[in-house]
Amino acid sequence: MDETRIERLIAALASATVDDFVEARSHLAASGYDALGALEDAIRLFIDRLATTTAQNAHTLSELAAAKAAVDEKLRTIERQQAAIHELQASVIDVWSGILLLPVVGSIDVQRVSHMTEHLLLRVASSGKIEWVILDLTGVSGIDALTARRLLHLSQAVRLLGVRCIVTGIGAELARVLVDVGSTLNDLVSFRALRDGLAYCMDHSAQARTRGSR
Repeated sequence: MDETRIERLIAALASATVDDFVEARSHLAASGYDALGALEDAIRLFIDRLATTTAQNAHTLSELAAAKAAVDEKLRTIERQQAAIHELQASVIDVWSGILLLPVVGSIDVQRVSHMTEHLLLRVASSGKIEWVILDLTGVSGIDALTARRLLHLSQAVRLLGVRCIVTGIGAELARVLVDVGSTLNDLVSFRALRDGLAYCMDHSAQARTRGSR
């Protein structure tokens, strides 16, 4: 009889090790009032507590998985928003035939200038009808020396593609930074207002077409 009860206890523990607590409890008969019965009671209590802990852990893991999924979705949303913001920050506008405008608004850093440069050069290279690029800095609110140099490199890169580049809206802060870093502006055509720069490009384009038609 004791051997049978011991076998049942072993079977109960074996089922509990694979989280089959219903099967584990089925192997436990009503305890007797002997030493083996006390062991059965202890194992029954152990299995009950193990079942409760396992269920709590499963619930916690489920909540963590749901929370992780929510965080992952938020991160994907943030990435999509950042991508959209980057596109807006490097938006190139066709303001006139053969004239592109790259308006820069807000504070800028080296990473943003690099993104704008890549975006602008791809746009210029993909079109064979671009004559002018206007880099408008009217809305720039903050800039450091390294970023200022990168802006000048942007205008130089555009010229290497055979497209003339002018800069409009250079404010006092940007002018001071350019002077402080020792950048030469001798070969840079700049205007205080965007409309003046646009008029300059349109006028020169019209003159070029007039000469070409003669």
